[in-house]
Amino acid sequence: MNKWDSMPSLHFARYGFSAVKAADDIYVLGGKTSSSAGQYVTSVERFNIRTNAWTTIESMEIEHYKGGAAVVSGCFDFD
Repeated sequence: MNKWDSMPSLHFARYGFSAVKAADDIYVLGGKTSSSAGQYVTSVERFNIRTNAWTTIESMEIEHYKGGAAVVSGCFDFD
């Protein structure tokens, strides 16, 4: 605890994304691709801190770039 550790890379490189921790998972949502065109991203990836693995989950309906994300009452829902 209280130290930085390396972790596996996301499935899709991106920047300007939002991230939030809920229970044993870290969610990374939206952003822009790292290519020179920098396309907006709707995908969401979930990192399980116990299995040390990323999973791509259901995408958002709209792009999300440089926005915020929060856990409210212990729940995270981006619908």
